[in-house]
Amino acid sequence: MTGKRIFFGWWVLLGVFSGYTALVGVQVYTLPLFYPELIREFGWTPEQVTRPATLFFLTGAVTTPFISPLFDRYSVRLFMSAGALATFAGLLAFTCIQTPDQMLVVFLVLAFAQVCAGQVPTMVLVTRWFRRYRGIAVGITLMGTSLGAAVFPLVVRQVMASGGWRDAVYVLAVICALMMMLPLVLCIRNHPHDHGLLPDGDAGDRAAPAPGPGQ
Repeated sequence: MTGKRIFFGWWVLLGVFSGYTALVGVQVYTLPLFYPELIREFGWTPEQVTRPATLFFLTGAVTTPFISPLFDRYSVRLFMSAGALATFAGLLAFTCIQTPDQMLVVFLVLAFAQVCAGQVPTMVLVTRWFRRYRGIAVGITLMGTSLGAAVFPLVVRQVMASGGWRDAVYVLAVICALMMMLPLVLCIRNHPHDHGLLPDGDAGDRAAPAPGPGQ
């Protein structure tokens, strides 16, 4: 950090922490709370409601090695924007599902969102903005996993106590929109070079222009 003002990287960190908390907290730890509701309403079997989650994780595992190299070539912020929009759209579509196949499609959309805005692009940004403070920055970011797992299920249970499961999903969609999209507009940037800065806010010569749009 500089002595004059807060290093912009800390605002970037706040933004990625917010988005990562919402993404993982909702997709990984909160959506399973709706499975019993789907079984009761549609008469589906446990295997039918859990199969999309299996597809979600398999899709992420298979596609991540192919998409991750693109983060070095193109704008990470653009990928994260696509992930945020896909999360919002996927949650809205989740409220309209009527068949197990529709649920599978929704979880494919959410898997795309996870790859574009999840752990890999988040860590790419953190490691660009921080070197000496990288351990602290990574620790703060990954703390979002536990925070999301603790908070969002409580929110869902409160909403479901007074309304239906669809109301709870709508609430999650709005929360994700705010926590993922606003930081992308206000504080997340691809590289310290975007602001003529060096990692950690270190003093020195003005940072050279970024070598490419993703850097």
